[in-house]
Amino acid sequence: MRKGLVCSLVLLVCLGGLVSRAEDTATKAAKELEELKAQVAQQQEQISQLQELLRRQGALLEDLKRRLNPAGGGGAADEAAAAAAPEEKPLEARVEQLEKTVAETQKADDSLHKRLSSFSFSGDLRVRYEPFFQAGTQQRHRERARLRFEARARITDELSGGLRFATGQLEDPITTNQTFTGFFTRKDFGLDKFWLSYNPQWAPWATVTAGKFAYPWYHTELTFDNDLNPEGFAETLSFDFQDSPLTNLTLVGFQLPFNELSAGGDSFIWGGQVQSHWKLSDEWKLGLYAAGINFRNVDSIALALGAGTLRPSLPLSNSVRVDAVGNIIGYTERFAYLDLIAELNYRLAARWPLRLTFDFVNNLRGGRERSGYWAEAEIGQTREKGDLAFGYTLMRVERDAVIGAYSFSDLRASTNVLNHRFHGAYQAHRHVTLEYILFVGRLFNAEDNLSLVPPRFRPLGRDPYLKRMQFDVIYKF
Repeated sequence: MRKGLVCSLVLLVCLGGLVSRAEDTATKAAKELEELKAQVAQQQEQISQLQELLRRQGALLEDLKRRLNPAGGGGAADEAAAAAAPEEKPLEARVEQLEKTVAETQKADDSLHKRLSSFSFSGDLRVRYEPFFQAGTQQRHRERARLRFEARARITDELSGGLRFATGQLEDPITTNQTFTGFFTRKDFGLDKFWLSYNPQWAPWATVTAGKFAYPWYHTELTFDNDLNPEGFAETLSFDFQDSPLTNLTLVGFQLPFNELSAGGDSFIWGGQVQSHWKLSDEWKLGLYAAGINFRNVDSIALALGAGTLRPSLPLSNSVRVDAVGNIIGYTERFAYLDLIAELNYRLAARWPLRLTFDFVNNLRGGRERSGYWAEAEIGQTREKGDLAFGYTLMRVERDAVIGAYSFSDLRASTNVLNHRFHGAYQAHRHVTLEYILFVGRLFNAEDNLSLVPPRFRPLGRDPYLKRMQFDVIYKF
């Protein structure tokens, strides 16, 4: 393995130290809270000691009274009590002050604990070595990294929210990877998500979310890359069922504007999904999902691609319309997805779950090449130290099945592609995962996108397989 990989691993160690500092900072408040609790316990111990001292002093005074005045009266006893009174008063005042201090400290402790408990923090750091091999092209070796940091808050019993920062080029919506290039210049770090969610107590089955948020509907990367976070509004109605094979039914709606104009029609996505979860037995579970996703004024995406203001990881492979001088003026097809997903889960063993996923998408407004297929099998998990996971995915995407600017960023091409993916992962530590991924893909109809074919193969109308490997080290905190 080339020297770039060694440099990447050394850099991972350095970055791991920085992330550890961030983790220490995140736990600083918890440490201060423990110190405050220790102080409170110490003060409470002092109060107990003073109270015991008062009790003993009172007993001594009573005993002195009895000795000086056995008959129940006498001036000597009164004088002794009077002599003791000036010492007792300051002691009681001190106890009272300590009790007041303890009460105030406890109140501050409870307030701090309440504020801290409403927040949660998480994130991950991934370092990747990625070589590319394809006949007719020069070998490529790329080192990349990704850093994400997320904060969530429970504002009230009904309102929650959060935000996440992530690396990645700001003009590329489908990846948070940052390539080690640019002559050591600083890397982009942008606002990846920010949202508010309202879940009323009078309707616990309903949630409304606004902002830039994680997908409210279930999907695979056949239609949208996992690194893309939509923005707008989403509504969810979720109902659980007891003593029934149908354990949950969820309805999702979403309205996602992506290009607003001061003059002219705005561009947006709107749609919905029906989700159902079934318990077939103690070992078998089934999820069925049906979504309709409609795009309005989608030509704005094609225009942004042509102008370079939108620069996804993969080049344009959808069919487009151009003007007399070759400038892109829009897509040839319109887009409205019917997306059907089935996911079957089987508990083979405690650490060896099996998952089978099939996704079929059809662009209802497309022409001849308008369907996409995703078939995936995965066994194992990466939760505890020593866990293993293995998987295979077959992806076949016709040219105008989906909008390539938003689909899976690691394919040979965004559409018009046949791709295989093999992956294996090992949980080396509770927070560290080692992963290997191999992509093997080619254009399905090379004649449709000859500009993406290596020059020496263009006269043959054939695209040789591109082999793309990914060696990942992932640290989660």
